[in-house]
Amino acid sequence: MHKTDYCGDLRASDEGRDVVLAGWVHRRRDHGGLIFVDLRDSRGLIQVVFHPETGGAELLGRAAQLGSEDVIAVRGLVTKRPADSVNIALDTGHVEMDVRELKVLARSAPLPFQVNEDQHLASEDLRLKYRFLDLRRPEIASIMYLRHRVMQVARQYFSGEGFMEVETPLLVKPTPEGARYGTLLAARMLAAPQPVKVALPGEALVPDLPRAAEAYAARYEGLAQEHAAQRALDAEAARWIGLAQAYRAAMKDVQAANAYAARYEALAQTFAQPTGYEPQRALNAYAARWSGLAQMLATAEP
Repeated sequence: MHKTDYCGDLRASDEGRDVVLAGWVHRRRDHGGLIFVDLRDSRGLIQVVFHPETGGAELLGRAAQLGSEDVIAVRGLVTKRPADSVNIALDTGHVEMDVRELKVLARSAPLPFQVNEDQHLASEDLRLKYRFLDLRRPEIASIMYLRHRVMQVARQYFSGEGFMEVETPLLVKPTPEGARYGTLLAARMLAAPQPVKVALPGEALVPDLPRAAEAYAARYEGLAQEHAAQRALDAEAARWIGLAQAYRAAMKDVQAANAYAARYEALAQTFAQPTGYEPQRALNAYAARWSGLAQMLATAEP
């Protein structure tokens, strides 16, 4: 099935048309042998009806399994609602769809809050955590659409007056900024361009040198720490690889094993002594590790 219309675009003048709609299940109501589903897409909402007489029992059974926010496509006829069921609060309130075919495109997992709840909203913290769900609410979606329309009108006006839209980041070279890890993995990542201040006609572009210096210091201090951490990891890896190779060679010679045992036993005793620059807990851990290595090497057999 290929979508032919938007849910929010159908009107009384479309009565009798065979259409295909797709969208989210906003709400489902089971009236005992008759199932109503409010289907929602980016243009609005329309009521679709599953009749056992026209759609059949099998279609009705499948409709009964639909859950909130399931994504479906339906085909059927546009019909006028009975006079006593007209919903003037909806642009599509004078029509509904008599469904003849249903296709489930995607099932929704259990939701942390209900998108179709208008009166008792979830807490703001929960809605911000699952922002992608909150943006589906008709109230928020209508605000986003209004913003889109305003921006389009502004762009069309300025374009008609001969203005050209240019994003300032395109005028400068890329810098690390937020894409800091791109500098560490340059072969696989790209650094985002850094926006700059562009002077208006008659305005002098004077940088705030103290703040700029502070920003650069903070940025490169963070980069230095990341590079230092990586170098420390590389050094640690190399050290343990070297130790492993040395242990492997030592195990072949009891005399060499005893020499290693004496060396690391001394190291363990040194680490076991408290000092003023390392926590006692770390020292104890070092002592236990080196003591274990010393005992292992001391008992090595040729």
